[in-house]
Amino acid sequence: MNSKSIDLRAKKSLGQNFLVNDKIIYQIINKVVEVSQGDVLNVTVLEIGPGTGALTKELLKAGFQVHAVEKDERAFSHLKNELLPNYANKLNLIEGDILKFDPNQISVKGKLICVGNIPYYITSDILMWMCQYRNLFSNAVFMVQNEVALRITAKTSTKNYSRLSVKLQLLYEIENFLFVPASSFVPKPKVDSAVVCFTPAQQSRFQTLEEEKKFENFCARLFSGRRKMIRKILEIELQRMNKEKFFSELRKLGIDETFRPDAISPQNTLSLFRFVYDQKFYSE
Repeated sequence: MNSKSIDLRAKKSLGQNFLVNDKIIYQIINKVVEVSQGDVLNVTVLEIGPGTGALTKELLKAGFQVHAVEKDERAFSHLKNELLPNYANKLNLIEGDILKFDPNQISVKGKLICVGNIPYYITSDILMWMCQYRNLFSNAVFMVQNEVALRITAKTSTKNYSRLSVKLQLLYEIENFLFVPASSFVPKPKVDSAVVCFTPAQQSRFQTLEEEKKFENFCARLFSGRRKMIRKILEIELQRMNKEKFFSELRKLGIDETFRPDAISPQNTLSLFRFVYDQKFYSE
């Protein structure tokens, strides 16, 4: 199935690029089967933006129960007419915006895996949405812009290492397992893509939702000055701190005051954040 066969033109406003490479589709399906440990009958898939239904149909054929959230009314109508009659017992179509969708409202049999070819212009928003509901998903398999995949999996002290790398690597084990050339889509985008698999960390790194939000703001601040040393970025806090005690504790973690944000690992970035807000370092 492809966009030409159903006369569905991609909407630029929705960032639509329809995947038409069957080989890539089957590789994605195989990955979803792999993370489901082969027990497809006891796994539910939440698909983001099914579009023409090329991936949806193969998920259904593989035996998965699928809940598909589609914002484009044309694509929704097509899926309703073409797929629902043959898969009424396995397919639940939901018309709406995934960023406003609460996955708690769907009926889940066994594990829940999130799958999607993510529109480039809202990739970060969807990744944050996934983080918000991470306790519900056993895995996520997303097609993203290749540049984003490189940022997500970037190592410290590399040009792609960013606050997105820090946040997601704290919460997930991440595998960038499949490069997807731009020629695999209609219309052909200007950039290549990649398929990335997310597996939640066994334990949450954050004690509360409030701490997680504060950490996000902290990372935004750090990486807005990524070429500055941390002693410069934190100069306001350091004015009120026992600097000797603060940096002595940091050095035990292998963090020096001259380090820049992109030289600090995700776990150490979290430790730095907690140290900055730890009252024991502040002068009375």
